[in-house]
Amino acid sequence: MGANFAQEPSASAATTPRVDVNVTSFGADPTGKADSAQAVKAAIKRVKRLSNQGKATRLVFPTGTYQLYPEHAEVRELYVSNTVGANQTYRNKTIAMLAEGVHDVIIDGQGSRLTMHGQLPQLILAISLSAISPPTGLPPPASST
Repeated sequence: MGANFAQEPSASAATTPRVDVNVTSFGADPTGKADSAQAVKAAIKRVKRLSNQGKATRLVFPTGTYQLYPEHAEVRELYVSNTVGANQTYRNKTIAMLAEGVHDVIIDGQGSRLTMHGQLPQLILAISLSAISPPTGLPPPASST
């Protein structure tokens, strides 16, 4: 059972001129043979720089398979309900894709599959979005049973 996170962009988002930020331009591997976490992180940083300049962006994952390993992913102190409490061991999370402090961005997966390795929150959006269409193929949430 999979999850469909696709959402059509609003009319204003669809007509806003956007700067495309292609993850493969930063070294992401659409063949799925190499870790793309560092390239995705760099592409998201580019999106943030453009956002800070007031530019609308589109983060593009050209069709393919992308591997994201925790060794090159973002690490942040992040409190997710019921995961920290008195035990501070788990306060820092390694996050596959962290987009914070950006706005007016579309994430265009173009039918790609992202494989997250290890215990990574898949996507943390600490932002305000005009539209989002994440890559397909994200696994369903893990069952607690």
